[in-house]
Amino acid sequence: MKNKMSHTLVIAALGFTLLATTNHAQTLVEYRFNDAVAATSTINSGSAGGSASLSGAAVISADTLGVSGLVGDRALDNSAVQMGASPSDPGGRASQSLTFSSGIQSGTFVLWFNADSNPLGTNARLIGDSPRQQVLFAETGLQIQGFGLGGVTAPTASIGSLDDPGEWVFLAITFDAIATSNNINVYSGSTTGAVSLISTLSDATQGAFTSTENLNIASSASDTFRPFEGFLDNVRIYAAEDASGALGLGALESIRQYDLVTVPEPSAAAVIMGLLVSAVIFQRRPVMSRR
Repeated sequence: MKNKMSHTLVIAALGFTLLATTNHAQTLVEYRFNDAVAATSTINSGSAGGSASLSGAAVISADTLGVSGLVGDRALDNSAVQMGASPSDPGGRASQSLTFSSGIQSGTFVLWFNADSNPLGTNARLIGDSPRQQVLFAETGLQIQGFGLGGVTAPTASIGSLDDPGEWVFLAITFDAIATSNNINVYSGSTTGAVSLISTLSDATQGAFTSTENLNIASSASDTFRPFEGFLDNVRIYAAEDASGALGLGALESIRQYDLVTVPEPSAAAVIMGLLVSAVIFQRRPVMSRR
């Protein structure tokens, strides 16, 4: 009983810390992949709602294979594909059609990945979009294209922490379309290591977060084009109509810690629900299009 209460308090503390550091940013997308193993889609618990369809070899993993390793925690399993192959037979991805407001000026992509093999230099897509809005392991480093940006690359020399096959890696990319320089940050962490800044980049496009038609996870617009081989978990997109959508180091570390302790037990569910209700109260005006 005492351990359960301690676990609940830890979750509550992390939840309130996360709320305090992200209340200006809205969670547009959140895929936790804790659906039934035989599911053909995964729930988007972000404000965009709906679900992403699973296709090709992409499936919901067996229980406890999510990043926390806890009972009830699953992940997106795309391990049957060939890393970065084109074409890959089979291929696989999770995809959802979304429309974002043109008023978004900053945002953060957060996800965990566990590669079956070295992803660097394979052109494997963590996120692929249409047209050409993607995050991929290019030959020269981690390439970030679209989403209001002209296209930048975090050089291989700065992203060595992402090269850890068989281990869960926390990756976050923040951007601020209002700033004129040093407006893109790349962060990484692990299940045992805190989040740290690994690369700062500049993009002078200063365009607003562009609308998108189809968000693809673990591949591009085709199941078989440059897929990521391995597992992905807790994919999120935060955004805001000011600079607050680019989350800071403290908020990202809270997210990392939160992901390692939450597939909440029933005793903690009420606490988490209370935090979610509080988050709704603190949210700014919606940034999703009402179309």
